[in-house]
Amino acid sequence: MLAQEKPGLISPLVYVLPSPTLAAPAIIPQKINIPALGLDLPIEPGQIIANEWTLFEDKVSWLTTSSTPGNGNVILYAHNRKNLFGPLNQLDTGDLIEIGAGSKNFKYRVKKIKRVLPGDIDAVVSLANQITLFTCNGRFDEKRLIVAAEPVDLLTSRN
Repeated sequence: MLAQEKPGLISPLVYVLPSPTLAAPAIIPQKINIPALGLDLPIEPGQIIANEWTLFEDKVSWLTTSSTPGNGNVILYAHNRKNLFGPLNQLDTGDLIEIGAGSKNFKYRVKKIKRVLPGDIDAVVSLANQITLFTCNGRFDEKRLIVAAEPVDLLTSRN
């Protein structure tokens, strides 16, 4: 039998198998811009291992066990320092936050700002499509500041 007579057969011994269908790669957050604060920072993946949060001196951490932009609750956290999330307490409801992920730009508006005790980790958990910013706050870091922001529109292309 000739190869042309049987679909998928290249030679009598080799069959062409269809490529497996792969899920689209996740759009990982890479940059955060908060115009009201003049913050424009890179984002790197972070984890919580043995109750220790991965933190960077010059970057925001994206909790890898949280969602990706447009797919649920994206948790971003950083030190409470002037060059990182220290200025978050100056945000107001309605302020814009942009997350760059690959060639996409996700826009969010601040909807809630609250302070919680350090052990209240459930305060960052949500089923909503949002971003949650998280940092230490208060005298001697006695509290945690949480900023929740909801999508403005699905996404726009980055230029």
